[in-house]
Amino acid sequence: TDIFNNQKAQDINIVSLLPENTTQLLAISFSNAKKIYNNKNKILQNQNSFWSWDKNRKQIQDSCNVNYNEFVNEIDNEAGIFNTSSTLNSDNIYTYFNVKEPVRALSLMQGLISTSSDYKEFRINTIRDSKLTANLFGDLFKADNNYFTTIDDYLILGKSKTSLEYII
Repeated sequence: TDIFNNQKAQDINIVSLLPENTTQLLAISFSNAKKIYNNKNKILQNQNSFWSWDKNRKQIQDSCNVNYNEFVNEIDNEAGIFNTSSTLNSDNIYTYFNVKEPVRALSLMQGLISTSSDYKEFRINTIRDSKLTANLFGDLFKADNNYFTTIDDYLILGKSKTSLEYII
């Protein structure tokens, strides 16, 4: 199964938000996030990994009242991972995806948010699913990121509050 089967490439616009010292970027674009999500799940099934992933998804859904199957419909057409360290240090790994309407996307994520704080004009949230981007798009985007903020239409996830303050 090809995760990008029947997808049309879109413009990659995250570049305008990245710091100048970004040393690594893996960005994907797609025309239908739900199909990417479903194809990723088919690959997990073929690799006999779906059961453990789905168990984790159900646990999040039951404990946080967040439904990934519904949330993925709010994702627009871009996702990726980037690093701002010259040594590719794991503390400087960020993941991101863009959403169609940030207010609606955040409302669907409320159960995942445990705390929030403000920095400049931005809200930084602590999230209960540190592997959110990987859970939506696959292990290619695996990073242990417990914090996120919204910049324009992008949800950017980072390892710490300080790391997101740097991006802001």
